[in-house]
This record gives sequence, structure tokens and C-alpha cells, in this order.
Amino acid sequence: MATSFLLKNQPLAQVLRDLKSRHKEIDLGAVESYRALMMLANRLRDAADLFLADFGTSQGKASVLVHLSGQAQASLTPSELAQRLGVTRATVTGLIDGLEREGLVRRVRAGSADRRCVAVRLAPKGRALVERFLPPHCRRIGSVMAGLSASERATLVKLLDKIAASVASL
Repeated sequence: MATSFLLKNQPLAQVLRDLKSRHKEIDLGAVESYRALMMLANRLRDAADLFLADFGTSQGKASVLVHLSGQAQASLTPSELAQRLGVTRATVTGLIDGLEREGLVRRVRAGSADRRCVAVRLAPKGRALVERFLPPHCRRIGSVMAGLSASERATLVKLLDKIAASVASL
């Protein structure tokens, strides 16, 4: 289980108060909000990892499969997948290699005259896997979010988007 260095060590509160006494500009409320968000993100990631492991896959591989499953009979290039997933082309290449070895995707010519230009298509075995894990995964997500009203969920998304914009500007 991965955790941020701020998450588990006590006396964290005292350390932060001491830091604040030396650096008045530090916003302890911001640090606490960040800590809570990181703790939640870690718990959500760990729960998803455990759930997907029961299906013999990982979040990275599942993300590729889900993106490809929305393409019907079309395919996506590795560059398109990398952009959609927000990861490097090298990361996507590693995921595709593993998925191809498992018979879940296949590389196809991308229609270009350049034979090096390939795309990735979901294989029937991959589509079947998505159909097995995605509905229960979405139900689990629904259970996690059930305590929030539709309005609260919309507000949460707006707030998270604001934080994401701040992260992008770092």
C-alpha cells in the first residue's frame, strides 16, 4: 500500500505547527486538505488495484482496454492512447506489449503507407474482459459516491478541476 510521507507519521501535527512557527506563510489548512485528498486518492487507488487484480489486470491495462472498447471496430494509435491516458508513449507501449501477450489486444496497420504506423484494436478476449470487470467496477464506484447528492458530486468535480488546474501550473 503506497502512502504519502505526510500520511502516517505522528506527531505530524506538532511537526507542522513547528514548521508554521518558522515559516508564517505556510497554510496549515491547505496542507491538511492536501493530506486528506492524498489519503483518499491512495485508498481509492489501492481498492481499485485489489478489485482489478481479481480479474488478472491492472489499472493501466484496464484503462487501455476501456478506451479501446469505446472504439467499436476502430482502433487507436499508441500516441492517441498515451494522450487520452495522460501517460508517456513508452508507458503505453509497455501496457500494449503485455495486453498483446495476453491476447487482449492486437496491433494492426494504421492505414498509412508507412508500415511502421500501427494502431491497437481490442481483441474479442479483451472485449470479454471489459464486459466482466467494468459493470461491477462502475457499481462499486456508485457505492463510493452514493453518500453525495448529484449537486454535491457536481461541486466536487468543479473543485477537483480547480485543484487540477493549479497542479498543471506548477
